[in-house]
Amino acid sequence: MRALRLAAAALVLVGSPALAGRFLVERGENIVVLGDSITADGRYAQIMQNLIDDRFPEIGMRVISAGASGDTVRRALTRLEADVVPWRPAWVLINLGVNDAGRFSLDEFLYNYEAMINRIQRDTGAKIGVMSPIWPDNDQPHDRYEEYMRELPKLAEKYGCLYIPCCEAFREIRPTLPKGVKYAPDGVHPVPLGYWIFAQITLKALGYPFKGKDIELTMPVTRLTAWDAPEAATLPRQMFTVRLPDPLKITIVQHEPNKAAVPRAGKPVVIDGKLDEWKLDSPLVLDKPEQQSGGVMRWGRDRHTAKAWLCYDDAGLYFAIAVDTPAVVHTPAATSVMMDCVELFVDLRTPEQKAEAKSHFYLQNRSPHVCQYILAPATPEVPNPEPWVGGGDKSMTDGFAYASTQTNTGYILECMIPAKQLPEGGLKPGATYGLDFTVNDVDRFESWADLIQMRWSGSGYSFFSVIEWGVMRLE
Repeated sequence: MRALRLAAAALVLVGSPALAGRFLVERGENIVVLGDSITADGRYAQIMQNLIDDRFPEIGMRVISAGASGDTVRRALTRLEADVVPWRPAWVLINLGVNDAGRFSLDEFLYNYEAMINRIQRDTGAKIGVMSPIWPDNDQPHDRYEEYMRELPKLAEKYGCLYIPCCEAFREIRPTLPKGVKYAPDGVHPVPLGYWIFAQITLKALGYPFKGKDIELTMPVTRLTAWDAPEAATLPRQMFTVRLPDPLKITIVQHEPNKAAVPRAGKPVVIDGKLDEWKLDSPLVLDKPEQQSGGVMRWGRDRHTAKAWLCYDDAGLYFAIAVDTPAVVHTPAATSVMMDCVELFVDLRTPEQKAEAKSHFYLQNRSPHVCQYILAPATPEVPNPEPWVGGGDKSMTDGFAYASTQTNTGYILECMIPAKQLPEGGLKPGATYGLDFTVNDVDRFESWADLIQMRWSGSGYSFFSVIEWGVMRLE
């Protein structure tokens, strides 16, 4: 009976939230966004949070990303108890369908979606928003996808849910963008422009009181187009406006990679997780809002800071990082995004190897000398974690070493990449290489986890693309 009352109350919201005359989220309420990889990194939820905090700074609303890479509606259904219910949400917004289109017929998709709506209503009592997913940013046919989009508004109306027309907005905006500009260069995974569209269209459906004034943004060309697009070189210094409730006035600039000067070690470095041999006066610091993704935290109210250092000698390249976090979480069965860890990305290729590369997505081509190391700190549950290595070739694991210690404020990690792993077989002053690193910070409460990620480059691209990695130069 309670579910019926909720459905009846929500029914008036379908298609016209402005009829409510107010923002549909109340003081202290949680909004959970349930989705796939588009939702998983938390970027459009973060923009929603920032906009809400701007208008209601003390109201205590919170937007939580509950995304999982590759999820379909059917698979996301299995995560409700762990990833949605514990938040006691007032609203659950569903952003799924991209991965379903290649696997399920229209009838199967709608059946799974109905099961999802019923379970959310039964287990949380939350109001539900049905978000139509992103319109693919390419010119391929999308017949089944279009079938889904035609039926989702009807499904929302049938169950008294709020319909959020994201797909329709993307489809309308796409032809208005300058030639070469993309909201999703790979077709479905957004760059920052795409996240802004998701955030504003969703908040508009919720009755958020936009100011109607331009939001001026500066975006590097790498975050607005594919890296090898023929127009990429001509885009910097162009300006364009995206018509949204608060219009985005975007100036395109040339991408400037982060830079790190790598000194020669003054004394032999011992890989023990203690930093005793390190000169610590010039760290690389992760403390900016643009370096944050993978979850929604109010920056400045939570303590999440990391400082990293680099040095080298004839034996190898050394990396150390001190992470400031209230709790260190690692369980034996945890994956990289569900445990505290540092993901270190290095591109040790020669200029000739880079020139020959066919793709910037190094995992797709197993590019030699490009590697991702996942390094987890030791915990009582996992006292001697093994490093996980992705990309590159087998030689990238030979001689690699790392160690960690816990501190009163978090943990320290040290590692060494042997010089023999470089194509030149050694490290020389003046040489430059690609570098990026990410800190995954998980705060687990009972059966669910809250993830925040901090990335040195602040990139909006995939972790597996070298396009926005920084540059380290050996001094």
